[in-house]
Amino acid sequence: MNKSNAWFRRWKALDTHIEQSIQLFEQGKVPDDLPEKQTIWYLLKSLRAFGQSHFNYFFSGLLLERPNLNDPKEEFPVDSVLRSIIDQIAYDFELISKALHQRLPPYHNEKRGETLQNASRLGRIALLPAIRAGFIEKTEVLTYFQKSYSVRVIPYSNVAIVGVPFTALELPRDYLAIPHETAHHIYRHGSFNDKAISSHLKNDLKQAFKKEDLQFRKYLRNWVEEIFADIYGCLIAGPVMAVNFQELQLDDPLVEFAKSYIDYEDPVPIVRPDIYTKVLANSGQRKWQKWAAPVGDLWQDHRNTYWDDFRKTKLEARDRENAPFFTTFNGRYTLDDIRAPGEELKSNLPLDLMIKNVLDFIDRSFTKENVAPPKLFNWSKTEEGVDLTTLYERFSEFVVESENLFTDDLKEQMRPDLDVNSDSFDTDIQINDHLSLSIGWVKWITRWVKVHGFDEIIEDNKATELLDKRRKPKSSNTDWGWADVAYADGWVTRGPEPNPPGDGVG
Repeated sequence: MNKSNAWFRRWKALDTHIEQSIQLFEQGKVPDDLPEKQTIWYLLKSLRAFGQSHFNYFFSGLLLERPNLNDPKEEFPVDSVLRSIIDQIAYDFELISKALHQRLPPYHNEKRGETLQNASRLGRIALLPAIRAGFIEKTEVLTYFQKSYSVRVIPYSNVAIVGVPFTALELPRDYLAIPHETAHHIYRHGSFNDKAISSHLKNDLKQAFKKEDLQFRKYLRNWVEEIFADIYGCLIAGPVMAVNFQELQLDDPLVEFAKSYIDYEDPVPIVRPDIYTKVLANSGQRKWQKWAAPVGDLWQDHRNTYWDDFRKTKLEARDRENAPFFTTFNGRYTLDDIRAPGEELKSNLPLDLMIKNVLDFIDRSFTKENVAPPKLFNWSKTEEGVDLTTLYERFSEFVVESENLFTDDLKEQMRPDLDVNSDSFDTDIQINDHLSLSIGWVKWITRWVKVHGFDEIIEDNKATELLDKRRKPKSSNTDWGWADVAYADGWVTRGPEPNPPGDGVG
């Protein structure tokens, strides 16, 4: 069996599975009262149409037409590219299938259904300010149960697929990762002034570091997306999320408390909660300044206790009396090397500079008329006074109350058109004898080119020329080629943890 035949058969097997699931809907075998029926049906059809075009684009170019795609400097062999694309599609199909079957008997029951509905509603509430700000288009949320929280970034639909931990059945505080996870959807899909938010922030931060004569080191660049998600999530949920994220930093092994691994996206746990303290203290559109000091003091107590254990068990004797520090793959830094203690933001310290720039960007957008998060959605119920010990109880009350607060009018403000008969599923744009692409895929690449700041514009009558031209490795950091298209703004090949980050486009 030759290579091209083997890969084509793999795709056909996957396509058959997806088609059979779609047939369940089209033959009326899925109950009409199934929660999120329209969303799941639409996702399956979108995945199949987009996946077919995505696979065929690379399959045709790599194995049928044999252009010079397998350039050594791109470091992606043919099999690696096609395996990644098959995995991208297969992983999404697995998650969508979970969402479907978890809503059907015998798995589905009242409590599980209520938990997923709560999670979906909280996800919608978290996304609403970004929709009002114009960061993202109208977006739906689909939730499913799994071992831990994650969001699946997909290129083919305005749906955030959010994994909810099984533990949320009994512990409402385990909903609190939702604002952070939905912020990843905003970072990957959002745009500002017709430019991708990810590119806008990275370029803005590069200029800010240059102005302050600071080095924008790789470990800091790796943290940008997570810092955006931390800040956005804190602005949505407030002090209760700040306290919850402190706890999350303490449930990993000691060895990970003060170490930033190579190509690791998350800010190192020993310093990460400081981000939340500084957001509470410095946000212009949320009046949470009085919460910053008690939240910061709480983390200081946690950090001192954990650092004491860490230094006794994990550090060599010569380091045990040093001030708390963390290590990266090429250096060691004290906390004061990257941020000011407490609530202050100092522009001459790298982490403070990043927090300030990202916070200013979101605050500036959210304070426009009718854009700020609706005051009725006070996740921490802060009007009841500053008391950290009652925050989780207050949040549990908010989860129940939010069902009535999130009105049909608000739902309509964010509900996208999920038409299962959309022409975007049609495959009728012929590129050459080997390749035709769906309207939806071409619309996606058109937007992708625009928001990443490239000059070319794809029009239907020019798609053939441009897409053929770009089926080659990129020639510079300001160019784009097939490897960037395959990455598809973070359409990773596994989960729930993300793939190690690269610098990507922008």
